[in-house]
Amino acid sequence: MFLAEKYEAFILKNASQVSGIESFLRSLTYVLPGRFNDSEFASEALFSFINLLGLYHDKILVKAASNHYQETGEKPPTPGNFNRYIRYLYRSSDNYRRVSLVLTILQYTEVLLEMSVQKKWGKNKKWNIILYIEGVKAALRFSLVQMSGNRTLISPPHPEREVDPSTMHPDKKPTKIPTWTGTRTGQNHPVINTIISDKMGNLRVTDYVLSKVLDIESAKKPLDLVRALAGWGNVGEMLFIIRPLFYVFLVRKYGNQSWKPWVLSLLLEYASQNSTQHHWDTHGGKRATSSLEQEEHKRRQWLMLFYLLRNPFYEKFTKPQIQDLCKSTSKRPIISLFSGVLQDYMPLWENVYFYTSGS
Repeated sequence: MFLAEKYEAFILKNASQVSGIESFLRSLTYVLPGRFNDSEFASEALFSFINLLGLYHDKILVKAASNHYQETGEKPPTPGNFNRYIRYLYRSSDNYRRVSLVLTILQYTEVLLEMSVQKKWGKNKKWNIILYIEGVKAALRFSLVQMSGNRTLISPPHPEREVDPSTMHPDKKPTKIPTWTGTRTGQNHPVINTIISDKMGNLRVTDYVLSKVLDIESAKKPLDLVRALAGWGNVGEMLFIIRPLFYVFLVRKYGNQSWKPWVLSLLLEYASQNSTQHHWDTHGGKRATSSLEQEEHKRRQWLMLFYLLRNPFYEKFTKPQIQDLCKSTSKRPIISLFSGVLQDYMPLWENVYFYTSGS
């Protein structure tokens, strides 16, 4: 407990460097593969550790930010729509928060788990752990959809970091900002003289006014940022959740060199997106969809590119093209560095399922 408190104090004292250090360590994991024996395993272990540590850092920073705004009386900045929605679900249900956390941890460690099993028991045994992981993830996602009131599952399932590191210094004495209370609303607002007296007063007044301007989604309740699904919408969401499990089941049955898993999984993906699109078209069209729903739909469309890196399509079409590209750029300055990294990652695409799972 004493060590945890010392570590939290260290993080708060150096909060402005936390994100930079995490980003630097993540960048190391991108260049480690191929550099030494077991470098891929070491890279993934470091990547998983950094992501898990980042979750702990988020908890520390959010708690410190909350204490800061309570002590100073300042109004915290309005979070983005994504965090508004996810944090509302967190506050509404402890079970949602717990399930979300388990799913996040599993996503951060799934590649490492696959590598560990393959390293110890071989390629054949790894598909057992992959099937188990995909089954658990599907069950967790179904639970999240149900607990959210049958709404589209937005990714990632946890809040993003939206904390200003400059406010996290424990040595910094809080400064009380004079406020006035509205007689009608009962809300506290900063005194305008305080804003104007600042040496950058004009800019601060502009920022203050802009912060009060609401767009349509800002005026919505958090839960209304993602609409409840019905009919074909539920079908599309169900198909999207089970598609990784369906693919792995077919791979275990027919092998990853068979076209059946590739084709049938792609058809399931297509059916999922068409069902969701049909649901939206019959419930107001694109105008009625929120930015969160549109971004999630685009993300799911981009995930289909992973089929280019899955066998047997990869071996027959994608791999020869990548090899030709790397060969043609091997002697060109700067570009050869990127082609070299690309070649180092090719064995990972070929041997590690979760790198191209899109799940």
